[in-house]
Amino acid sequence: RNQEHAKMPEAQPEIAFPKTDLPAVEGVDKEKVEQFSSKMHKDMTNNLKQMEDGLAEEGGRVATCTTIDEACALLQKEIDSDCEVFSGPAFWGMEAMCKTQRDFCQAFAYHADVRSDKGVITGFDTTRAAARMRKYATAMHDNLFILEGISVARIDEVHARIVSEGWFRLLDPVDKKGRLTVLMTMSKVDFDKVTEERHRMVVEYFFLFFHGLMFDEAAQKNGMCYVNDYTGLEFSTIVKMGGKTDERTKKAMHTLMLGALPIKMKSTFLVNLPWWIDVPFKIVLVFMSAKLKERVRFVSKRWRKVYTEVQDQSFWPSTSGGGGPPIEQFPSERMDGCVGAYKASSVAQVVLGLQE
Repeated sequence: RNQEHAKMPEAQPEIAFPKTDLPAVEGVDKEKVEQFSSKMHKDMTNNLKQMEDGLAEEGGRVATCTTIDEACALLQKEIDSDCEVFSGPAFWGMEAMCKTQRDFCQAFAYHADVRSDKGVITGFDTTRAAARMRKYATAMHDNLFILEGISVARIDEVHARIVSEGWFRLLDPVDKKGRLTVLMTMSKVDFDKVTEERHRMVVEYFFLFFHGLMFDEAAQKNGMCYVNDYTGLEFSTIVKMGGKTDERTKKAMHTLMLGALPIKMKSTFLVNLPWWIDVPFKIVLVFMSAKLKERVRFVSKRWRKVYTEVQDQSFWPSTSGGGGPPIEQFPSERMDGCVGAYKASSVAQVVLGLQE
């Protein structure tokens, strides 16, 4: 019992947020606004902790092999040794993207690559890769319900809406460091049209989309860069949307995206955060690891850090102060390819057959 007690993780101290005068929200009483604010702080803390835990699992420590072929062979043995865990839901993403078990192993091998001081891959830590792979497989089994609603019709509908509205875009080409870049533009979101069902459909879409990124070689080797533009986001909008989210599906997506999928989060740029997010966010960040603090960057509305570190100003859409066309006119080939792969997959065909 003493040994078991010694292994228990220490309880995380509860973060005390300063009392602030929150903006009044028409049609919502003050008590509900404060409850929403408290929940937002709790969710923010949990999400950052998941990000921190995910970052701790990135990269290898001790190389167990030197080539990607050797790494994949060792991980295949891990799969073969436990057919119960590595079955069914564990391979849904692989099958949905028309990939093989070798592709599956490669994604986790690169997540645990070992690099020199100059960033050159020198080997692969298959012990850490296997642990992440097993964690992913378990998470997929535990969250099997999220797969139940995914279908070609639902994915097609959300994809067309996202591309036309322009609030989410995977940008081409890769950035200055070879990373894939996602741009989220909050001012493009029509919050009045959000319903719990629509929210669930969007989360299902992202669930599929990030499985596509899992097999993208640029993302495997160089990771992801996220640019979230909060310009124009109103507190009242977020409060009123609070009851329109599918919390169970959202929680499952966060668990998989932040703590199970083999996708490296290299940088997150938070542009023009409103004060009611900025203040508590920075308070929570104080208690997080140096690695997480290094990866999360705060950017003013001038975007200078983004232009310097990600892509030159001329690349970015005019809606982000850049020299390119509006974000709605930016190419969406990588996103189209992800949806196309799913539609051609055996997984999609089985769902279509059941619906017919």
